[in-house]
Amino acid sequence: MSSLNTGWYKIPHDVLMCGQLTGYIAMAMCPVFFVSYLG
Repeated sequence: MSSLNTGWYKIPHDVLMCGQLTGYIAMAMCPVFFVSYLG
């Protein structure tokens, strides 16, 4: 598993953890905040 713990893996892993910690609402809100942050 440690082989997966690289740069390309950390970012989506953090997003998945965000969703797991707060449920489906966070899964919906995380990309919304991300898009709002860019736009």
